[in-house]
Amino acid sequence: MELRSPSDPEVAVLLRFLARLGQAELAAGNAVPLVERDLGLIAKRNGLEGVTAYVLPTVLFIELENRQQHSVDLAPGPYRIGTLRFDQVEEVLTIARKARSGELGPAEGLRRIEAVWRMRHRYGNAGFVAGYLLTTIGLAMLLRPTVQGLATVAGLALVSALLLLAARKRPAWMVILPVFSAFALSALVALGYQYGLRSTALNLLIPPLITFLPGMALTISVIELAYGNVVSGSTRLVAGFAQLILLAFGIVGGFKVFGAGL
Repeated sequence: MELRSPSDPEVAVLLRFLARLGQAELAAGNAVPLVERDLGLIAKRNGLEGVTAYVLPTVLFIELENRQQHSVDLAPGPYRIGTLRFDQVEEVLTIARKARSGELGPAEGLRRIEAVWRMRHRYGNAGFVAGYLLTTIGLAMLLRPTVQGLATVAGLALVSALLLLAARKRPAWMVILPVFSAFALSALVALGYQYGLRSTALNLLIPPLITFLPGMALTISVIELAYGNVVSGSTRLVAGFAQLILLAFGIVGGFKVFGAGL
């Protein structure tokens, strides 16, 4: 098939769709080699040859070559648009799967991708907070807490959920949220010790802070390293360990400032 020009309206829509889908897959936490695979297959499925996607965790390049010209489309990664909820992740992966098989065209795919960012939480803000509380209390039960400890965990989980709710639409806040949340919760526990709290500190802090553990980032980094994507894999690996260190600093800092030991 003859290669087409980026000035072609259909090609322009396709490139826009590829860029937005790549952004969405990165925000969904998909591994770099899988994003590159999806974008290449979708371009071929729509009859556009000579497309190469270069993807990093925070940015992606879509390169198009033809006989007349060479162009690069740059799209920012999730650091500007935030991460996605699980229901949004499912929709993004469904769009990618249907686009790969040819069931979904670029124009309709672009419309659905844009709609993903506007998807409202199924149960609203109250449902988000309630779900976070239930999840945290369930994890705390595995540690066999006392009644006092369980009530404390529930209160800490409420604080953590409200902080997450405030930062959900502000991606820049997510950079400092782990260390801030760890500091705030450990400070509350330290103050609680001054008023008769007797439960073990880590048993109180682990359940409400477990959302901030970078388990997915570390898993994806191993997948990328296995595929030979050294830059993206090592970057995610370092970022994951850095987040663990920040959480540790936040916890230790909260206790140090308010005069209580672990």
